[in-house]
Amino acid sequence: MIIKGTIVDIDKDKWNTEDGGQPEEIGVSDSIYRDVSVEIDEVLKGNQEKGDIVVVRM
Repeated sequence: MIIKGTIVDIDKDKWNTEDGGQPEEIGVSDSIYRDVSVEIDEVLKGNQEKGDIVVVRM
């Protein structure tokens, strides 16, 4: 999927732990991410429709 869109929401940052909180000791397999909701303005490649909301994990 390749789209042009408008960001409509940005969730709080989360860790890849069970509870989403920061681990006591950060290791090489630990990561932090944020989900971003995007409203599609234009579809360049893929099956989505204009106006759909997609969530991108950053």
